[in-house]
Amino acid sequence: MEHPEFAARSLTVEKIPSEKIPSGGGRVFKVLGEACGVAAYIVEGGGKDEKVRVLTGCFGPVRRHWYRRYVDKQYYFDMHDVKFKHIRANTCYSEMAFEADVPEGAEVYVAYLKEVKSSMRYGTQCDCLNRAATMRFIAETHEKYKAYVGEYFGSVIPGIFTDEPYTGGYLPYTGKLFAHFQKKYGYSLEKRLYKLCADYKGESAGVRKDYYECVSGMFRANFLQPVKRWCKKNNLILTGHFLGEEDLASQVYTGQNVYRNAQLTDIPGFDIIGNDLGDVKHPGLILGARIISSVSAQKGSKRTLAECFALNPFNFGYNGLKRIADWLFACGINMLVPHGFFYSYGAFARSDAGKSFFYQDPLFGEYLDFSGYAGRVCRILSDYKENCRILLVLPYEELAAAGAAYSEGDIAYGKEIKALTETVKKLSAAHVMWQVTDLTAARNSVRNGKAVIGGCSYDAVICPPGGEAEKILSGRGIKVFTDADGLTEQYGLDLGKDGEDILVLKKTRGKKELCFLFNNSAEYKEAEIPSDKDLTVYDGEKDRYLSLPARCGKCSVGIKPFGSVMVLSGEKGTDGVYEKDVYTKGGHEYITAPQLTFMPEGAVYAITDYDISITGIKSAEVRGRFMRVRDIIGTQDAVYKDKYVIPYFDTAPRQPDIYPCSARYTAQITGRASFGDILFDGQTFEGSYKIYFNGEEIKSVKNVTVYDKYNYAFTPPWKDGENLFTVVFPEAGEFDGINGEVYIMQK
Repeated sequence: MEHPEFAARSLTVEKIPSEKIPSGGGRVFKVLGEACGVAAYIVEGGGKDEKVRVLTGCFGPVRRHWYRRYVDKQYYFDMHDVKFKHIRANTCYSEMAFEADVPEGAEVYVAYLKEVKSSMRYGTQCDCLNRAATMRFIAETHEKYKAYVGEYFGSVIPGIFTDEPYTGGYLPYTGKLFAHFQKKYGYSLEKRLYKLCADYKGESAGVRKDYYECVSGMFRANFLQPVKRWCKKNNLILTGHFLGEEDLASQVYTGQNVYRNAQLTDIPGFDIIGNDLGDVKHPGLILGARIISSVSAQKGSKRTLAECFALNPFNFGYNGLKRIADWLFACGINMLVPHGFFYSYGAFARSDAGKSFFYQDPLFGEYLDFSGYAGRVCRILSDYKENCRILLVLPYEELAAAGAAYSEGDIAYGKEIKALTETVKKLSAAHVMWQVTDLTAARNSVRNGKAVIGGCSYDAVICPPGGEAEKILSGRGIKVFTDADGLTEQYGLDLGKDGEDILVLKKTRGKKELCFLFNNSAEYKEAEIPSDKDLTVYDGEKDRYLSLPARCGKCSVGIKPFGSVMVLSGEKGTDGVYEKDVYTKGGHEYITAPQLTFMPEGAVYAITDYDISITGIKSAEVRGRFMRVRDIIGTQDAVYKDKYVIPYFDTAPRQPDIYPCSARYTAQITGRASFGDILFDGQTFEGSYKIYFNGEEIKSVKNVTVYDKYNYAFTPPWKDGENLFTVVFPEAGEFDGINGEVYIMQK
């Protein structure tokens, strides 16, 4: 808000429909909205005969929408006591328009800039391609951390987690883009922006590839590098994760190369939200995790990190934590950062991207048990290195050159992404260990018939057919494949008839081997691991090493639903003999019967839905889940101005202020003899309010402690049958309303 020059902007390149161009040529007019015009392109002919005329003086403001307002303003300094309301006719939100004469048969493309809108408080995204914005960010955050707690950097505070930085929008833009592009590639991007339009059918692959490569490089140079240098100077680890690791197409169209970005972090990071896990049918999340674990392995880092456990219900406890953690472990992750730990259990915050782990949670003790398990498993996993023989080249260049159609928030997945998805499916189904790279790293990786990147060596490379990677790598002595066919039998692991739903991680430490198996299904599964020697099962829950005898060249293990087994060679089973766990049901009710409302100890019912009546502006019956007034009638905040349609001047009635107003929230409760007090916390009701129960005002509310010291309760006059609970806000502002659950407690 203090630096609007740092707001991210993205390019929109739009083709004017041919039906909008007059027959025989003529004037074309188009309103672009709240935008900044860059250039227009009149394209005639095609192929080698294509002629392009670049127009820049073809944009100007238009004011289509007017409204009338009353102004109570005194023009003379000594007449403040004189009140007289003037009527003014004001324009509202000027828009940019394009206008030019277009010859017959020509194509017209218009390039303009728009701010990247965000759902965050200030409505915009920061321009992370702008180094000045990065330095201001560091000054306003990192330097202030240093001033307060810098003495703990490198010890109590080991590092900084940077969450989801990205370039901002599709076709990202920054003020120095055109000059930087000209210097780097030797030609003008500004004169060729029309080639970035999805509807342009001419030759554009080279421009697209250079554009996305340029933006991706600017993000690393102008955001990541300064942050990394600051962290290194201040003895801090840089970690975190980027936006859209699992969506390769989204990475390209937002100018992200997460594989290359992650190389600039000290601990590469990934995230997973919700309880949906990647599997053979939906391998996107698996690909995202493999991108990060590959970077970690190639850098020689022992740690690979994941932000996890967000967006889960309140009955998400030990079994839920372990299920997601085991999936992450099988994907190569060995360091966990719980989302929302020590957050807040106050009102709205309680339901924000749960689950938050805090002592008020009845399941908090289960988190402590889980953390012991996770710590033991992560320690062992980090002592081994991934044993991968297959390298998959991510087709960033092919995707950029192909220029698949895109729109705001909607990507059309082309053949390149579909082919990649099928390859990942086959590798996962056959339990082949594989890592990834991009063309830049693969180009100079071949040595003595192997691809070598960092400390990792690979026997074969998979790359898109007909692409640049295949052309470069073929004929250099390494096996090059265009899909997974031909690799799965040689490099896969046959686990038997139940193997399809099992996700596998294989790692080595010298001559010792580790095999971590995760059962990604709700059914009990058995896995047969080929081995002529006895192996060992590590039980991370009880910290035991159990001997696993080999029979007929196989070691057989049982894996409970959404469970895991870690099998080790070269370790002794000192704590007994492994027996299959045939547990088959229960423990994952948070998936089938999610508890979406926090229930403190002693609560029997939570009131979340109300009939809401707003007066003063309008009388309306709205049914909702603890909503603030602004959620019902909107806001006067300029960030949300698009919610209002401004009427034309000659018809507009006076628009009154929408606040304050009267708001009434009512809920019907069926009374029972077992009901006691009604409980709420200090953030539940926002603003000045009155509580009524069956029409009787509640004047005595006591401070109690149930899940924290900010709880309040009253004893309502219950009656058999229907009871009416009412909360009234006589002069509500936009943030007033009900922000959280109200609980009915046991007697």
